[in-house]
Amino acid sequence: MTPRAFWDRHGDLWELDPAGRNCRLVWASGEHGPRTFSGGWVPLWYARPLLEPLIPAA
Repeated sequence: MTPRAFWDRHGDLWELDPAGRNCRLVWASGEHGPRTFSGGWVPLWYARPLLEPLIPAA
């Protein structure tokens, strides 16, 4: 089973959709303090550079 959430190298938390094709930013550490997001889904390729060490190559 693939994890549905990943911390990136900047300390931000991303959620992966059940199909594994899209992700969204859930929580960001931020320079000015932590923030919670309820943003929309973006294609996985958009965030892949941040998540690359965490997501196995397709």
